[in-house]
Amino acid sequence: MFTIKKILVTTDFSDFSIAALEYAFSLATTYDASVHLLHVVDARQWPTLRKSGKVSAASLEKAAKTSMQEFINETVDEYSVVTPVIRTGIPADEIAQYAREAQADLIVMATHGRTGLAHALIGSIAEKVIRCSTVPVFVVKPTAVIEKLITEDDVTRDLHLESNS
Repeated sequence: MFTIKKILVTTDFSDFSIAALEYAFSLATTYDASVHLLHVVDARQWPTLRKSGKVSAASLEKAAKTSMQEFINETVDEYSVVTPVIRTGIPADEIAQYAREAQADLIVMATHGRTGLAHALIGSIAEKVIRCSTVPVFVVKPTAVIEKLITEDDVTRDLHLESNS
């Protein structure tokens, strides 16, 4: 029997991450599981930032720790507990690696819902995690994304509910 005792939630501190965290807390309550909240400082940004001379690796990590604490203060109620984790590297790789190290039973993450050229250029961290993770991945598509993708007009057209006159 599959049990969920440790849930890994990823965050980029956006509203999309809040939706993933809400799902994780719901699952954690149901399965009496712990929640780990992971943010990965993207090491691929360093070369550009170093050349500008404005940001160091240490300052990025310090900013991430501050953002993590603010995110927790704003989104986690006093009855919930999370283990905050900051890692540095390539996000998809670090997420999968941390899941193995922490022996997570489930990864919960949000998708921004990018499509087309934006998806091709930026890629999908969620998609990469799904491919390289040995742990099941629960991907949340927040309501705002779903509303952008499916409109009432789409449903009406697809179900042929309007006349073409």
